[in-house]
Amino acid sequence: MKKPILLSASLQFCARLSCLLFILIISSCKKENTILEEHIDPLVPEIVGTLSEQNYVIDSLNSLILYNGDAVDFTSRIVINNDTLVISPADTKLDLGKEYTATSSNSTFKLYRTEIPIIALTTVSPDIPDDPKEPGTITIFENNVEPYQSNIGIEVRGGFSQSFPKQSYSVELWEELDGEDTKSESLLGLRDDDDWILDGLWNEPLRVRDFSSHALWLQMARFNYSEDEPEAVLGIQRKYCELFLNGAYRGVYYLGEKVDRKQLKLKKFDEVIRGELYKGDSHGDGVNFYGVEPISNSEFYWSGYEMKYPDEIGEFDWSNIQSFVDFVVNSETADFDSEIENWLDIQNAVDYYLFMNITYAQDNNGKNLYTARYDTDMPYLFVAWDMDGTFGNEWSGERYDNTDFILSNGLFDRLITSPIFVTELKSRWATLQTSNLSAASLKKLLGDNYEYLKSNGVYQREALYEDLPYRYSEEEINFINSWIDSRITFLDNHISNL
Repeated sequence: MKKPILLSASLQFCARLSCLLFILIISSCKKENTILEEHIDPLVPEIVGTLSEQNYVIDSLNSLILYNGDAVDFTSRIVINNDTLVISPADTKLDLGKEYTATSSNSTFKLYRTEIPIIALTTVSPDIPDDPKEPGTITIFENNVEPYQSNIGIEVRGGFSQSFPKQSYSVELWEELDGEDTKSESLLGLRDDDDWILDGLWNEPLRVRDFSSHALWLQMARFNYSEDEPEAVLGIQRKYCELFLNGAYRGVYYLGEKVDRKQLKLKKFDEVIRGELYKGDSHGDGVNFYGVEPISNSEFYWSGYEMKYPDEIGEFDWSNIQSFVDFVVNSETADFDSEIENWLDIQNAVDYYLFMNITYAQDNNGKNLYTARYDTDMPYLFVAWDMDGTFGNEWSGERYDNTDFILSNGLFDRLITSPIFVTELKSRWATLQTSNLSAASLKKLLGDNYEYLKSNGVYQREALYEDLPYRYSEEEINFINSWIDSRITFLDNHISNL
């Protein structure tokens, strides 16, 4: 029999040390993975979900992951960016709008699933000016759609709204970062264009009034050339989105089109003025029809109006809109009643009067209102714009609960005593009271948008950020519904007594 081989004392020590080191390494690995295993039931077959990199954006600084995609199957772990994270509370699918805690060995995130498209913007410089545009890039994440990417130029937009903590932006699609060439493309199913609006909706607690008001206007607005231009849109179409700017989450926005000649399908300038477009830029005698001021065709602004089309000095002529204002301000009653249809699309004016008053758009009776003409010698008409101060909300963001006041201006003061306008107004009110302007329809319009944002967890996410003041309250939708009931009662009495 062979004798057992005996190790020297030094070799025995080395062997024992190697075993100890092996045990420590295994123990260390187990410790690192403890957080990944502590919630796992060994008796339940595990499903590890994976989020496609084409469907999520991470705000690393604020530990937020926002995912726009299908409801991923999982047991307790999900792979994100090649990292396996434990998800709490455990679910079988990622529920829409629900807050999850996603934990790896060294990081913890809040994870949400949203069906609202995500827009991620990056800029060369972190400071975005009013003008000129800052170069950058845009990426749009939308479920079941290949991410869209482009170079852009971006600038802060708005007047008073530039003071808000959550700013709005104008975005232009560029071929290259130098911005020499723009490109027109459709974003989120909207029209092909190179100019886009990202509205922050900050001064409205539920982020639904402006969005819903634009939708209401498009539902009810009539215009006199609709049969000639069936693709004309008398306002802007919009889509909700959630914005990341230079990696930081900035809350819900809407991506919107612009009111311009192309949107309205106005006739192009062709050596002579045909289509015309003016924006109510500020309060003034002209835009509010209270007086007639001298004009200068070397200026882009006149009496509260901004010239939008034609948009070249030497092409536009203020005398057309000045003549319209002069007729409204100075014509005799008999002439006004008999000739106003030559100057103004009465059906469109009736619709705007009802729209302005049902929403109580108190900052939109001249300012924040587009005036357009389709072609030479055709009547003027109105296009709604910038509707955040509606349904009991002031443009400043404060609640306004007064419902018993009529909005007007110099033009509507005259129209409301004109038989042709009053007859059409009463008929139109009766029709819309059974459809778009019924209490049930208005409440559904705003309520559906509210539920859409709420079910997607938007209000929860915006509340996570101290620099996005948290002004949401569930009571606000009840206030809006009550306000609508009171407003309809008042308007019905007002119109009945005309």
